[in-house]
Amino acid sequence: MGDPALVAHDTRELRGMIGTLERIGYDLDPLLASAGLRRQDLENPDSYVAPAACAAVFAGALRQHRVKNLALQLALQTPIGVTPCWIM
Repeated sequence: MGDPALVAHDTRELRGMIGTLERIGYDLDPLLASAGLRRQDLENPDSYVAPAACAAVFAGALRQHRVKNLALQLALQTPIGVTPCWIM
């Protein structure tokens, strides 16, 4: 399968957390743009996002300091089931 750090992320895995960023007060379009992404890139169910782009979105959110403990807020506020589970 390869190194997990290098494997592109299925956009279905990201949409829930990305949507949560917007719900908790982040301006999503500039965050995505800073990573070279657009909303359309995440809305396409057949697309994948490079790990570096995904990391850039969350790093940009962290730099803005809009909420305390961003990781905890994402965990608490991302609806259960919004991210598909893959059984291999």
